[in-house]
Amino acid sequence: MQQDDKELSTESAEARQALRVNRGREVAAHIVASDGNKCAFPENDAEGKYRLIVEGIPNIVWSADPTGYFDYHNRFTFEYCGIPPQGVPGWKWTLAIHPDDASAALETWRHALEMQETCSFEHRIRRADGQYRWHLSRAVPQLDGMGRITRWVGTATDIHDMKTAGEDLSKWLKERVVDLTAEVRRLTDQLHALASELTQSEQGERKRIAALLHDHLQQLLVGAQMQLSRIKRDNSRSVQSATQEIEASLREALTTMRSLTVELCPPILYLSGLAEALSWLATHMKDKYKLNVNVFTGDGAEPASHEVRVFLFEAVREMLLNVLKHSGILEANLTMLKTKDNQCRIIIEDKGRGFYPTMLKPGSSGGIGLFSIQQRLMHLGGTLNIESAPGEGTKSILEIPITQHV
Repeated sequence: MQQDDKELSTESAEARQALRVNRGREVAAHIVASDGNKCAFPENDAEGKYRLIVEGIPNIVWSADPTGYFDYHNRFTFEYCGIPPQGVPGWKWTLAIHPDDASAALETWRHALEMQETCSFEHRIRRADGQYRWHLSRAVPQLDGMGRITRWVGTATDIHDMKTAGEDLSKWLKERVVDLTAEVRRLTDQLHALASELTQSEQGERKRIAALLHDHLQQLLVGAQMQLSRIKRDNSRSVQSATQEIEASLREALTTMRSLTVELCPPILYLSGLAEALSWLATHMKDKYKLNVNVFTGDGAEPASHEVRVFLFEAVREMLLNVLKHSGILEANLTMLKTKDNQCRIIIEDKGRGFYPTMLKPGSSGGIGLFSIQQRLMHLGGTLNIESAPGEGTKSILEIPITQHV
């Protein structure tokens, strides 16, 4: 709101009178001399010294009456915003605020007036060159002896460089997080690929050894048996006794070799899938080790990846061997099911001795080991959780995505 020189002089006279009455209470009051440039006050006026400081600092300073009417802005305000000092009385400060910030700033100020409490908020103010810069505004009520508001005083501090520097840093950090996340994903994909290659390499080596046993060693043993049958035609007692011993050894060797061939590379795993292979494994553990394994398999739990199926089969076999070696009992439960979040969950549970899962470490259980299973599962996107305690048995839970791509 603009006023002519006469009104401005009247306002100045009224301000001087208010200073005389309220000396010591008001810290900042705007007194404009007839030249519109200088502050008029006696040199020994302590309050005038405060006004001199307020007029000289490079910061926006203002005051308002108890109703929120702005009756003072220091000289820097008008220099900063490019507005002549004659525009002081009633000047609409919201016009200098960025349109996107004006509504929130005004609402905060109204709330402070209503609640009669200090407030602070950030907003952008238009500088004389047209640039909007971030400021931190703060308004503080001045109270009389009865606790009533006599005046509001406030400042607006330019924080643009600090805020934009913080935003630039935040932007840089976000970009770095994106880059690092992408790198972690790349490395994770590499680990998954390596885990898959390792599983395939292991299974390939098992196939090679099984084929060697079946196609070469078995043929040699069968050939030895045939040669032995010819020698048996010699009816001498010493030859008969020796051939019987050799024949028994050959039969045992053939049985062991065939069992080893199946254990290394069970055909049922490739022909019928993991569920059937686990049922075969339970029968095998019963026949060979007297370990009774109760098997339950649910529908749709079969992992899509052949490499994952092979790894899970080997992991379950290792864990059943752990039951045999460490539980002190000859019974275990084996469950494979599909979870609601499309995971293949395998549970191996026994009621044996149990142990402290915190004792898990590399090589602690022999074979590929629980620790190794845990690490390999992690690289394949799965998990291994073990619930156990001395005297309370052991429950091992393997989970891996059914649609895991490796």
